[in-house]
Amino acid sequence: MRVPLPILALLLAVAGLQLASSGPAWAYSTAPGKDGGLSPPKPLNFGITTRPNLRDRYRRSCPRGMAGVWPYCRWITQPRIPDCPKGFVGRGHRCIKIHKPKCPQGMAGQWPDCQRPALPEPRRCPDGTSGRWPRCKSVESPPPPRRGFAATTPVVPPADPPQDQRPDEILLLLDQTQAGDIPFAIARHYRLTRLQAESNRLLRATIQRYRIPDQRSPAQVLAAMRGDRRIQSAQANYLYRLQSGSLADQQYAPAKIRLAQAQGLALGRQIPVVVIDSAIDAGHPELAGAVAQSFDAADDRPGPADAHGTAVAGIIAARDRMLGVAPASRLLAARAFFHEGGEALTTSFILLRAVDWALGSKARIFNLSFTGPKDPVVERLMAAAQKEGAILVAAAGNGGPQAPPAYPAAYPGVIAVTALDQADRLYAKANRGGYLTLAAPGVDILAPAPGNGYGFQSGTSFAAAHVSGLVALMLERNPALTAAQVRALLTGSATDLGPPGKDEQFGAGRVDALRPVQAGAPGEAP
Repeated sequence: MRVPLPILALLLAVAGLQLASSGPAWAYSTAPGKDGGLSPPKPLNFGITTRPNLRDRYRRSCPRGMAGVWPYCRWITQPRIPDCPKGFVGRGHRCIKIHKPKCPQGMAGQWPDCQRPALPEPRRCPDGTSGRWPRCKSVESPPPPRRGFAATTPVVPPADPPQDQRPDEILLLLDQTQAGDIPFAIARHYRLTRLQAESNRLLRATIQRYRIPDQRSPAQVLAAMRGDRRIQSAQANYLYRLQSGSLADQQYAPAKIRLAQAQGLALGRQIPVVVIDSAIDAGHPELAGAVAQSFDAADDRPGPADAHGTAVAGIIAARDRMLGVAPASRLLAARAFFHEGGEALTTSFILLRAVDWALGSKARIFNLSFTGPKDPVVERLMAAAQKEGAILVAAAGNGGPQAPPAYPAAYPGVIAVTALDQADRLYAKANRGGYLTLAAPGVDILAPAPGNGYGFQSGTSFAAAHVSGLVALMLERNPALTAAQVRALLTGSATDLGPPGKDEQFGAGRVDALRPVQAGAPGEAP
């Protein structure tokens, strides 16, 4: 029976739909595969395509960090969290203000390193100088005019600030109703630093204390404030003094070595000076706040404060009624001497402990106002200390003209100091010898004594203390000076005494405080 062609085509189409719905038809090739068998089956394509299931497009989710319905995904944008302003910590709206504590009133520095100011009270400059203590300047008269030239009026430098007021402070009285930002606005307008504020009931005003941070004088700032209606009154911060006598007039050494002029350049601020001596009366008014650290190297032999150690410390750093050489220096006191049989003694062992402690504190200036025999272990210690940068200043000895060299002054590299009186005469009991470096005042020297007292001292110990304080002034001006440079500056600027040149009585001569401090500044050739 013959089937018509249209019907046959219809039957073939129906059969093709059934095969597509039941799965692909597979055809196998007789060509060998990789495993030696038949090749993988290949689906047969009858030319008929099927539409994918539309539900499959919703079955896949968007990736993490995106939103929407697949395939229509979009990125999720995170809002930017702003940073906290300066002075706050945290992020966004969770900002916490940083509260930094300040040092208490009357203390200097930044918390927690607060300390009392170590500067001496202002004094009057000595005769022959001008300025405000301690920055006194020598007064030099102009040279006479040359023949044929008319004399001209010298240029007068600006007047120094009055000595009865703070050179960098002013006081303002503001209305008590003027609160808020007005005191700070005044500080910003006139470039001042607000230090303190106090409400005064009797004056019915708020007293504002400001500091002038630059080189302007109080008179210049006060002149600029004229006409400012926010200010009731403005004036300098004046000084008042108790009417007690000064002991500076009884000190001849400062004028002898031109100390006031040198202190116009430096005061030894924060320069540590090691004093290896007997016990120091740190509670003496002249030494209040001067002793920064102390160490008892002879702790097995306790003893009270001693006149020798207290006097040496006072010559270096007195800051009350006396004039210390370096009144703003920091003393590192090492008690190494004890009393035995009416004498102040120490041992090699104790000296080793004291010097080792001092070297650990990173100090460079060592005042050694004692003498003894040549000691191999101490000599090694002195050499090692100098390799670490230490500057050793020692007393030349009080054994007399025929005495052998005294140690540690006679060790190489040590600055050996002998003593002079007010007339530049050599101390009668001073040692002589080629190891002497230079001389300094050391006879009838006014110095503090234990129990808030004072006394006159004589000896090469106190001459050495003057030189140790002077080295502190030099290191404030130029901390990079080496021990050899310090020695060269001291000897090169000394005033020659006795036979010309270096001799066995005065060394290089009497020490001068001004010239080595000037010459030792950075950039100056030592």
